[in-house]
Amino acid sequence: MQVALEKMTMEIPPGVKVRPSPDGVRISWSPVPPSWLIAAGLFLFFAILYAFNLEDLGAVSLFLLCLVGFLYVTGLVFINSSVLQLSWHELTISCGPLPYKPRRQFDPREIRQVYVRLERVGRTTTYRVYVLNKSGDHLKLWDVMEGRVALYLEQEIERFLGIQNEVVRGEWRPEPYLWEA
Repeated sequence: MQVALEKMTMEIPPGVKVRPSPDGVRISWSPVPPSWLIAAGLFLFFAILYAFNLEDLGAVSLFLLCLVGFLYVTGLVFINSSVLQLSWHELTISCGPLPYKPRRQFDPREIRQVYVRLERVGRTTTYRVYVLNKSGDHLKLWDVMEGRVALYLEQEIERFLGIQNEVVRGEWRPEPYLWEA
């Protein structure tokens, strides 16, 4: 590992809320971008067209299934939030109140480094936040849909725990313009 030569400070990204807690910090953000709501709405629209054109039980069932899916995605966008709770004793990250991802827990005293990897599957881009523990294991902390949020989480975890940023093999570093507000 090498020490990062230059690291700019990330400002709080839009939609991210940071609140001090009694023994640490609490960071929350929306886990699903609003663009998913648009995609779900379009899918629902075409499902309605299909249901009214075919007037059979299968079409109506498909419409109802799409409606439930649309309402769920709407809930994910407008109700849910991902929450990272960081203290000297525990790092937890969860999503709720609607089930979306399982809760993750880490011992902050075992964290050696935090870093972000960029993963592309088809047209989907995901920013994976990883923790490198003192045993050398690379453990996935969370998948984030926006690069700024992922980098902000990395920065704040390292800052809170007093970890000096180091380059990790495979780590994603954005172009400098992404750091600017």
